Amino acid sequence: MARKKTVQSDMHPYHITARSNNRDYFGLEPEVAWRIFSDYLYFLTFAFDVKIHAFVMMSNHIHFLSTFPKKNLFEAMNRFMTETARVINYERQTINHVYGCGYR
Repeated sequence: MARKKTVQSDMHPYHITARSNNRDYFGLEPEVAWRIFSDYLYFLTFAFDVKIHAFVMMSNHIHFLSTFPKKNLFEAMNRFMTETARVINYERQTINHVYGCGYR
């Protein structure tokens, strides 16, 4: 069964979630993981004009509520997932997958 195509909107917020690989914790101290995620969410606000309404970091997944005024959800999330995975792997000194699947 094919995945439903996501409709991009510039007016409505999206609830986005991503979980770590194998549902394990991110492998970092919470303060370090928080810094990484918050730095790249801050980057998204300027580079992609994303409006972040709320962000929650759990031990093995993240949630955030965002609006994408330029209808660039796919580009922004691709950059966010790639860059946070790169930095998390650098901090953990690993080369493994960070996220268990794509964002939803």
